[in-house]
Parts: sequence; C-alpha cells; structure tokens
Amino acid sequence: DSELRFLSQWWIPAVRAFLDVSEGKVNTRQIAESITPPITEAQVEEALELLKELGLVKRLSSGRLKLTDSHLTVSGPEKAKAVRAFQKQALHLASEALENFPVDQRDISTLTVAVDSTCYEDLREMLQEFRRLVQKRVEESSSPDRVMQMSLAFYPVAPAKGKEK
Repeated sequence: DSELRFLSQWWIPAVRAFLDVSEGKVNTRQIAESITPPITEAQVEEALELLKELGLVKRLSSGRLKLTDSHLTVSGPEKAKAVRAFQKQALHLASEALENFPVDQRDISTLTVAVDSTCYEDLREMLQEFRRLVQKRVEESSSPDRVMQMSLAFYPVAPAKGKEK
C-alpha cells in the first residue's frame, strides 16, 4: 500500500528529489513553496513520512534526510495501474509546462514520423538506453540545484496496417 501511495501523487517523488537539492535539510515551507505547481506543507509532511516509511530516505544524526538506494518492489496489476496514473500526472505537468515556464527553463519537442516494425523496435530500444544513460548521468550529478521531470512519450497516431485501432 505504501509503495502504491508513492506513485499516487506526482509531488511525492518531487519532494524526495528536492531533498537532494536541499542537501537533506527539511524545511516544509521552503519545500512546499519551491515545488511547481505549488503543494501544501501538509503534503510535504505526508511525503516525508511516506519516504521514511518506505526506506527511500533515512534520517542522519544531524537531522538531515539522506536519499537511500532503496527501490520500490510492488508488482502486478496494482503497480501497473499506479504507474499509469503517475505517468498521466507527469504528462499533464509536461503539457502545463508549455504555458508555465519560459523556453529557457524547459525543453519540450515533438516528432511525428513514419516507421516500419524494425525501426519501431530500434527506437524503443534507443529510448530504453537513453533512460539508462539519463539515470547514470543523474547519479553523477554532484551538486543538484533543481528538480526536473522528464517524460518521454512514443505512441501511435496511426496504427500499423492490419492492426485494430
């Protein structure tokens, strides 16, 4: 249930990532005011409690919170449903970013392409490799100063011939 709750709101992972920016300093008002669109201090507190419960952060003797290497383990249809809901929220935020952030603070682009089945599979593999490269690069970031959301979407607008819509 806790792992599913983690995926239930876009701002819970954002609070976790913000702890990296704040070097683990917990100031619920600052976190709430820094997240866009705004969230409440109560939501920050809820997220922090959930993150501790899941072992995704741990409290240091200094009082700061440190991100752990723990990962979510939930699986099955509940996870798939929760992931889809989270992805819908993330894509909605990406759409809103077109209006809410100037071009120099975001990078959103689209391509509409015609492909065959081999190209389709190659592009899917390229997207998977790109995600791995992004994760590796993020791990190497020594002094994060912002939290970014990345959404990669690759979907049909005209299905393959002979396939049902």
